[in-house]
Amino acid sequence: MLPLNKKSLIVYLVYGSVFFHWTMVLCVTALFWTGLYIGNPGFQATPGSVEPTIAVGGWFSMEMIRKIHFIAAFILIASFVFRIYGGIRYRGDRLFPRFHKKSYWVGIWDTMKHYMMLPQQREHRFLRNSLARTSYVGVYVMMFLEISTGLAMYAQVYPDTWVAQIFNPVNLLFTEYQVHMIHHYIAWGFLLFTIIHVYLTFREDVMEESGEVSSMVSGMKFYPTDPEDIEDLYGPNKKSNPIVLLGVGNILLTDEGFGVHVVNQLREDYVFNPPITILDGGTMGMELLTLYARYDKTIVSGCHQWW
Repeated sequence: MLPLNKKSLIVYLVYGSVFFHWTMVLCVTALFWTGLYIGNPGFQATPGSVEPTIAVGGWFSMEMIRKIHFIAAFILIASFVFRIYGGIRYRGDRLFPRFHKKSYWVGIWDTMKHYMMLPQQREHRFLRNSLARTSYVGVYVMMFLEISTGLAMYAQVYPDTWVAQIFNPVNLLFTEYQVHMIHHYIAWGFLLFTIIHVYLTFREDVMEESGEVSSMVSGMKFYPTDPEDIEDLYGPNKKSNPIVLLGVGNILLTDEGFGVHVVNQLREDYVFNPPITILDGGTMGMELLTLYARYDKTIVSGCHQWW
């Protein structure tokens, strides 16, 4: 268990941000490998056998691989739309770079020194540092271009669909070969980002002990003091506070999710003064003990079935 003097901050808020993160990870992985196969099946048909491009049976037929590729693509698009929606509605999902602030550029330099293990005047702690904020914006731009070029290629095969009506302009701006190459190189860009991202995530988790890796599942990071960009999560001039309202229950079991629905409704409809932390505890079980220890007062919203 972490020392009790550390504070728990919810970085990925409710409504499935973590779920959509992992959905996008799985979809991008499936798209990358099926895309490589579509571009180069890795085998040539022997005389008398069926060409891979027109094969209709088996898991490694071109038809099946393309079907997996298309299904993963449309799931990715849906997840991407929901992440954009989350960024519009919830503070924790829109930790954007502040290009207009001096602190952003100082943060870029300090983060680079940190990763290069150069000495710094003081220790910095952020929910998301300037370099990470910038890289995520770059990833979302890449995601948009990858989706646009992918649907443009889809429109070339199915010109009578509504997708073609929207994305055919991409085919007018670039040749078919250029669209394929843009799509291809961005896919390799995702692979490069993944390698760097995974390395830096584990490095940060080991060196800072902030729960960087576990936050990808639980949605929580741990800090001994308030991060410098805490206002991006709670609003201007607000710090994390000693009172937590915790909703517990399983929303998949209808009435048992009552407590979770209550805190979510309170979060949307009310402003508390003094401010309190409102968390969706879901079915975290024993992990909730760490939350109880990090706040002065805990209010639990839930229900219990009496037999």
